[in-house]
Amino acid sequence: MKQLLFSMFLLLSVSLFSQEWTTDELLVLENFGLSKDDHRGLIFNPMGEEGCLLSYPNPNDALISFFTTTIKRDITTYCIETSEGINYYEIMDIHQLVQIYLTLNQ
Repeated sequence: MKQLLFSMFLLLSVSLFSQEWTTDELLVLENFGLSKDDHRGLIFNPMGEEGCLLSYPNPNDALISFFTTTIKRDITTYCIETSEGINYYEIMDIHQLVQIYLTLNQ
């Protein structure tokens, strides 16, 4: 019985934490030369905050810069003027960033 419960818990945990990639998301990765295993994260702050590496007028420009930059940091912070539904101060991984990029470019 313990083994059955453990197996069910393990299966549920794996399915909840796995990130399924859509075809469109994989195309974005390919177009920008990125990988699903990219461990970098990005934080958006409102314009005028300290600690921003660069500033952009909108999230789309910031994402394109992040995807194409030669500066590789574990966590990067960009300031943006308009949030367009972006949550400020949240560390976002490559999967979340690709999803946002696709939403902004529909």
